[in-house]
Amino acid sequence: MSLQEYIYSHFFAPFASPPNASLLYALVYVGLCWAAMFVLYRKGITLKI
Repeated sequence: MSLQEYIYSHFFAPFASPPNASLLYALVYVGLCWAAMFVLYRKGITLKI
């Protein structure tokens, strides 16, 4: 079982129907990515690809 499957099945699936749990997981994932980028932006750190 991957970490993604573990988090989904233990923290999101018990509280909502499968489509809503999946949406909630996706929103939390995007929110965490956004928060990390916000911290980097506030510190003036930019990543060039």
